[in-house]
Amino acid sequence: MDYSFAPGSTPQDGRARRMFNRRADTTLIRANGRRNTVRQFIRHIATSGSITRPVDDHLIATHANSQGFLFIALFQGQNGATRYETIQSAIDEPSKSIEIDDATIGYSAGDPITKAFHIKGCNIGRATPFLHKLKEALGDHVHVTAPKHFHYLFWLSRLGIFEGLSYEFNINRPTPFATRADVLSAFQSGGFSFYDGSAIPNNEWNGWLPRRLSTNELKRRTRKSRALRITLGTSVGQTNTLQADIGFRVTPNRFTYTIEYPNPGAVPGDTAGREAALNNTLNNDDTFDSSHDYPTYERWGYSSMADFIAGYTWTFAKNGNKLICRGRRYEYTVLPPIVDVSTGHFIFNFYPNSGSSHSPITNLQVTDNQFFETV
Repeated sequence: MDYSFAPGSTPQDGRARRMFNRRADTTLIRANGRRNTVRQFIRHIATSGSITRPVDDHLIATHANSQGFLFIALFQGQNGATRYETIQSAIDEPSKSIEIDDATIGYSAGDPITKAFHIKGCNIGRATPFLHKLKEALGDHVHVTAPKHFHYLFWLSRLGIFEGLSYEFNINRPTPFATRADVLSAFQSGGFSFYDGSAIPNNEWNGWLPRRLSTNELKRRTRKSRALRITLGTSVGQTNTLQADIGFRVTPNRFTYTIEYPNPGAVPGDTAGREAALNNTLNNDDTFDSSHDYPTYERWGYSSMADFIAGYTWTFAKNGNKLICRGRRYEYTVLPPIVDVSTGHFIFNFYPNSGSSHSPITNLQVTDNQFFETV
């Protein structure tokens, strides 16, 4: 039996609970006031008298992103989302441990790893150093799997839950685009590909982008979507298509870094001095060091610290003995659903309602490395 957990309060979390309730051989562990963290979920499975051990897989559903953030708490008292350093705390401090007991999964020293900890959350599969650290925290005796793409759940009340993925194509830049034509050109020349590595035809981008994008929309937070029907390639009852969306987003994003000095007079007063201070301080910050398992610049999509600095427009402000460095960039995202490159059919899993005459469909496998990362 697999055991699942989706403690969040958003509509996506609710759809995840519906999915888990309909997933074969899966028990949903419901969150409550005494059980709302990953640690409590794992300890419940390890100690509950109503659970027969060894169990099979653990599953969690939560919002996530490619920067290595899980929006679920690992342990009680945690501040903010789970990131790499949060996992390190769970490793270093026994009271925060999320290690899965070997007895829970029937593991003995020298055995091959056969059980898994599955994450249902957008794009976190791209953050492989994060997944490796999480695997370590879980005890290193389960595989960790996670989507490399935007995780999509569609609830059709008369049938059940459809699970699929959307691409999340991103362009980040320190200044905003001025026109739709600029956006189109950037995505067409961005080297993006379909899940199988094949190039995306230029005309696809023109269809995926909104028909109109004003200059103001390209420099402020914008959410647009266009509805389309996607074919399933099969029928679920009388249903052989789903209404999906192609999303487009503009997200102005700010990265703030504070440098503290011995006294206010030591804070540089000119722009050149402040830029040099930022560069020098980041060069001496362990989390930006290239030897770090998951340097901060990599989390934000850059290959080096220099690229990170160049990827933002920086402004500076003095606050007493502190220099506040604010970097601003613009993130442009296109989110088309993932369909089979050859047939155009949606690639999906289907979990029917209880008592339904419809059969489950499992075309989207966590073992497929085109869609999921496994460590």
